[in-house]
Amino acid sequence: MRKKTKNTNVSKVTIILSLSIMGIIFIYTIINSNYFYSKNINISGNKNISNEEIIDFLNIKKDKNIFMYSISSMEEKLLSNNYIKDVKIERKIPDTINIKLQERDIFAILSNGKFNYLVDEEGEIIEKIDEIKKDSHNILVIQADYDIIEDKLVYENLENDKNIPYLIKCIKNENLAKQIKTIKLDTNQINMITKDDLEIILNNNNIGYNLSMISAVLVDIQSDNKKGGYLDLTNGYALYKP
Repeated sequence: MRKKTKNTNVSKVTIILSLSIMGIIFIYTIINSNYFYSKNINISGNKNISNEEIIDFLNIKKDKNIFMYSISSMEEKLLSNNYIKDVKIERKIPDTINIKLQERDIFAILSNGKFNYLVDEEGEIIEKIDEIKKDSHNILVIQADYDIIEDKLVYENLENDKNIPYLIKCIKNENLAKQIKTIKLDTNQINMITKDDLEIILNNNNIGYNLSMISAVLVDIQSDNKKGGYLDLTNGYALYKP
């Protein structure tokens, strides 16, 4: 009986070793087979970053096996790019890598007179730019006093830390981004100039209410084909002067 048990154990060990060796051979074959080379790279959702930039950034090679890439590391690396808000990468057997991106939308240029940064609709930095070019005239420019500390915006007026993201949110909600040319944030007030050269002044408080009034007034002014003028909302109501 003992001899039979011993033979049974030996058989089990032999089977396990055989399966392990077969598994190793199978994995080795997969890793080294050109059948699984990353011949097809499908990228979607990118507008500001080219396919070539993404492939170079991830160091994807067409003669490299798709199983040799760490999907989580690739996603983490892409998320380190300020243009990218979200990413999903997957392998598709036998030779494809699919990369689906969600980019941050450029909402405005934030300027302090020395430095200029592209920011998204949450007021987060996307990229530093050397200058505000003439072909950037369709992008809203927000002027404020700030510094960059450890890649973070630090405003001289600490209230702007919450005012600017909220201001951007309200501008987006009121669909005013394409109508306003520049916004300047001072200590106690906000000055705006529209693309029709209308000057607007409002207080830092009640930003959402004031912007809803601006939206309504602009509709009336534009319906009369008026340009220029002055709109004062510092007293809680809209005072327009041609």
